[in-house]
Amino acid sequence: MAELNFYSHKESDLNADNGPRTAAVLTFSGDTNDSFVKELTQNSLDARVDRDGKLKIKVSFKKILKTSIPNFNQFEIKLGQMEKYWNDKGRQYNKFFETSRKSIKGNEVNILVFDDSLTKGLTGDDSHGTFKNCVNDENVSGKDHSDSLGNHGIGKNSIFGYSGIHTVFYSSLNESGEYKFKGVSKLGSYKDENDILRTERIYYGAVEKESVGLIDNQTEIPECFRRKENGLSQFVIGAETNDNWAANIKKAFISNYWFLFENGKLEVEVDDDILNHDNYEAEAEIIFTNIHDRENPLQYIKAYKKGLEKSENIFKIGKVKLFIIEAEENDKFYNKITFLRSGMKIKLDNLEMSGLPLNIAGVMFCDNVFGNTILGAMEPHAHNDFKPELVAKKEIRDVSVEDAKRILKEIKNFKKKVLSELLNKYTQESESIDVVDNIFQSILGNGKGSGLGKTIKSLEETFNRKSYKVDYDGEFSSNSRNGLTDNLSDVDYGDGNGPGVGTGDGGKGIHGGKGKKNGKGGGANNLSKKVKGINNKNISARFFISEVKPQLNIYKLILRADEDISSFNVIIGQHGDSGKKKSAMSSTLSSVKQGVKEIKFYQILDKKEEIIGYKLQNLSIKNGDPSVYEIQMNEKSASALKILEVIW
Repeated sequence: MAELNFYSHKESDLNADNGPRTAAVLTFSGDTNDSFVKELTQNSLDARVDRDGKLKIKVSFKKILKTSIPNFNQFEIKLGQMEKYWNDKGRQYNKFFETSRKSIKGNEVNILVFDDSLTKGLTGDDSHGTFKNCVNDENVSGKDHSDSLGNHGIGKNSIFGYSGIHTVFYSSLNESGEYKFKGVSKLGSYKDENDILRTERIYYGAVEKESVGLIDNQTEIPECFRRKENGLSQFVIGAETNDNWAANIKKAFISNYWFLFENGKLEVEVDDDILNHDNYEAEAEIIFTNIHDRENPLQYIKAYKKGLEKSENIFKIGKVKLFIIEAEENDKFYNKITFLRSGMKIKLDNLEMSGLPLNIAGVMFCDNVFGNTILGAMEPHAHNDFKPELVAKKEIRDVSVEDAKRILKEIKNFKKKVLSELLNKYTQESESIDVVDNIFQSILGNGKGSGLGKTIKSLEETFNRKSYKVDYDGEFSSNSRNGLTDNLSDVDYGDGNGPGVGTGDGGKGIHGGKGKKNGKGGGANNLSKKVKGINNKNISARFFISEVKPQLNIYKLILRADEDISSFNVIIGQHGDSGKKKSAMSSTLSSVKQGVKEIKFYQILDKKEEIIGYKLQNLSIKNGDPSVYEIQMNEKSASALKILEVIW
């Protein structure tokens, strides 16, 4: 019966030291939670019994008595010898060993456990197989599949960052019913009690003379480390966690692997809470709602589930898919496209295109095994980018560095093509003009206009650009050129009964005060009052069709401003492609919404009691963000909608 002991091999090079701050571990010290989850999960995914099947992971925290780890006092003695050896070399190592001692102080020791199941478990022994690759080797990967998520042999070190003593125990039960157990500490060289220089690794296993091997007898494995089902357990000894560890772990799982949750390929238990297909999105809403940055996965989840899907065949790697979505009310998008490989987040791409009036979010991935093999070969050890020069270090048949560069270029062009199509919904190539449409004053009246309106048609949609100065109404249409128009001459805006705009001094009209045109009325109307220089506001506005249905169309009215405007009203109307006015609307407005909020509106009638427009009440613009209003029209064909008037 083998007895478990801690053991370090003799150092063969007596003139070389390995410091206790191991580079392989420090590689993942930036964000321990993210690295721990991303790297260990990808290794478990690569080890699934069913290559495209489901994976289960459990992450838990517990305390155990030191006496549960046979001969643990041996490790404490060796750690003391190592501390003395390195403190003699300089004070820069004092903090490291102070932390190490604290992490195992007392009668109990903290353990963080990463369990996987529905996996194969480790095979082989200390001389060959996946056990050797996982526990004994460094910078070696023994993955069976060319498109494995992990293929550098470095990611396994990410778990050591959680340990104050850089120590992990491995326990596995494989498909053949074989048990495998061994521990390893990745620390620094030291001299033992006999002044013999020992290597930086301290193993925990079956010691025989000058070697230490794994334990393969279940009864010899300490009970708290035994597996009961196929898979691998990794135990972080002397774990350093805080009160938020579980929330941080869940956050990292959703950030990196939401795609697998969405597609039912991953189930995770963290501190007794389950994350799976059914609830991961609700958990994401709780965790990420108030986090405003480009990494927030909510925007990419929405893009994948609700966005426009496009695909393109790319050189060598085959079909690549792109899901793209524009921000709606209350969305916080950051104009990034997340690139996935085999369900894992790799990197965030910039759009490399400007001019989109709304921020977007996107998701892109390759849709086949060989394509992901090539992309995987381009990834650095952190799996956070694609670098074409790295394929030269991999044995991928018929794929050169130049091929890799072409692949990335075609992916970039595909992205550009899709974004250009999106941009074409709003505008076509035009002269150099300001993007912002300005509507000045309470009623857009007398004065000179400048600027150009550009119109293109895509599902009867238009992005109009216009600049206005003083005293003209501006039209913003869904499918016609911008225009400068006088106020309607035969309109009742609700309170007045007289037609026209004018300087008259009797009767009731829609506008009071002086104007350039003579007409009937003047006097009372409570919509607005022109006061020169007081009510100037800068607002951009556009209409476009969002959805086309039989007898029903849904439009988006997007309003922007360079300041907060808490409450104003807008009167919208309708005209044809020629830009000429129609006295009566051919469509009926049935609802206006801002997100889920219903916006009040009422009809504008002329003298014949025909509907010539609608007044939308209490609109607002906040924080410089676009205000998006959904307008539902009952109609047989698409309308050209326009703003007749803005009222503060």
